[in-house]
Amino acid sequence: MEPRGADLRPSAVIPIPTDRSGFILREHAVRAGLSDADLDEAVTRDHLVCLGPGVFALAVGYLLWSRR
Repeated sequence: MEPRGADLRPSAVIPIPTDRSGFILREHAVRAGLSDADLDEAVTRDHLVCLGPGVFALAVGYLLWSRR
């Protein structure tokens, strides 16, 4: 059974390397194929939290709560 009205397109998942602490460095994300616009959009959509210039973390739990 096909979902009605759904735009079904395969989405690419780009693995972003993290350091030992789980931080995502901009330079590593760019090497993995992401652009600055991609990173900005991920922050806007609450997928990533910008911790400082060029340093991001996955937006989960406390990180999202502490931004408000």
